[in-house]
Amino acid sequence: MRCHSKTHPETSRQSAVNSLTQDRFADLVQNERHRLTELREKSAPTEPKRQMSIRMQEEKYLEFRALCRAMRRTNGEMLSELIDMFLANTGI
Repeated sequence: MRCHSKTHPETSRQSAVNSLTQDRFADLVQNERHRLTELREKSAPTEPKRQMSIRMQEEKYLEFRALCRAMRRTNGEMLSELIDMFLANTGI
């Protein structure tokens, strides 16, 4: 059997676990929380978003989805455009 000069991965992991104190672990958790918070803040939308469910006839749903795909819009983007057009056309 050959002897390798590198440390076995299990030994390295065990060494890392043995050197981890409760205080160090708490610091690592806090750092991770801070990192995730920063990432969320960077990617946070400028306007809050909401989700909704709409019941409609299947044919209208298929038409809506086909229209969204053809115009390369999300459901929400397409609905916003349709609302804007409706309001403009009705003078509301």
